[in-house]
Amino acid sequence: NPALKALGLPRFRLPSRNWSIFWLVVGSITGGIIYDRREKKRIRNEWCERVSYLAKEPLSPLAMPRKVIVYMAPPPGDHIGVTEEHFRHYVKPILVAGALDFEVKKGMAQGEIRNMVANDIRNKRTGNVEGPDELLQPLNELLTRDNTGGVLCIGRGAYREYIDGVHEGWLGPTDNTSEAADEAVKKTAIENPTETAAETAAETTEVKEKNEPKKVPKAWIRPADYNEAEIDPRIKDMVPDPVAYVPQQHILGFRNTPLRTYWYFTRRHLADRVGEATAAAVIGSTRAWREEDSLKGIEEVANWPTKWKRTAEEKGSEWIQPLVTDARVTEHLKVYE
Repeated sequence: NPALKALGLPRFRLPSRNWSIFWLVVGSITGGIIYDRREKKRIRNEWCERVSYLAKEPLSPLAMPRKVIVYMAPPPGDHIGVTEEHFRHYVKPILVAGALDFEVKKGMAQGEIRNMVANDIRNKRTGNVEGPDELLQPLNELLTRDNTGGVLCIGRGAYREYIDGVHEGWLGPTDNTSEAADEAVKKTAIENPTETAAETAAETTEVKEKNEPKKVPKAWIRPADYNEAEIDPRIKDMVPDPVAYVPQQHILGFRNTPLRTYWYFTRRHLADRVGEATAAAVIGSTRAWREEDSLKGIEEVANWPTKWKRTAEEKGSEWIQPLVTDARVTEHLKVYE
C-alpha cells in the first residue's frame, strides 16, 4: 500500500510458525484462566443471591443474628493458611450475603477440634458453662438471640474430628480419671520435696515442658468402647447443632502436577460444590443423619501425601482411622443438605 509505505510502516506479514504456536498457547492459557475465574465469580454470586433474602428480612434492634461455628484444620503436609484462603474465597462471601454471624475455630494439630468439641459438650453436661460478663448482664437480658446455631467443617479432617468430638462428649466420662491421677502425683511431689538435686532436675523438666508445644489430650473414650458406654439421656434436651461438610481440594507433589493443573483451570466446579454446601447451612435445610454421611470427604484421603499417610498409620493418626459412629448419638444429629 503506497499510503502505508509513505508513512514508513512495514508491510504486514503473517507471523512465523513458531510465533503462531507461541501466541496460540499463551492465548489458550490466558483465555482458560479468565473464563474460569469469571465463571467462578458468577457461580459464587449466584449462591450469594440465593441466600441474600435472609439479609433483607427485618431484624429488631435488640435481636442478634444467627451464629454458626466454622471448624478448620490445615491439610496434611501444609499450613493453616491454605484452609483460611479457601474459607475467604468460597465460604465467607456466602455467610456474609446471608447476614450470618460466624466464629472460626482452628485446629492447628490433629485432635484439637475433637478435644474442643468434646470439652464444650462435657461442660454442658456438668454445668460448667461460662456465663456472660456481669457488666453485660443487663444488656444480655434485653437481647434476643437466634439459638438455631450450626456447624461448618472445612475438609475431611475437620469434619471427622467434629463427629469424633460429639461422640466423645456424649459417650465419654465427664472427668478423666487418668489425668486426675497424674495431677495428684505431681501435687504430692511438689508438697513433699526430697533432695536439692531432685528439685533442680524437676525444675529443668518443667522448663522443658514449658518450651515444648502443648500436646493434644487423647480421647477420653475409644471408638471400640462406644457400644459399652452409656449415653447421657440429656442429649434429647441438648441436641447437637446440625453439621455441614464443606469440600476442600488440595494436593501436593510433583507427580500430581497434571491434576493440580486441571484443578487450577476448573475452580468454578469447586465454587459450585462449596457454594451448595454453604448455602444449605445458611438457609438451614437439614435432614437426618445417614450411614453414608460418615464417608463424606473420604475422596480427600487419596490426595493426601503418601509419606504423610505412611507416618500417620505408624503413629495411629485419628485422620487415618475409620470413622466409627454410634446410632444413639447420630439419631440426634442433623446434616445440612
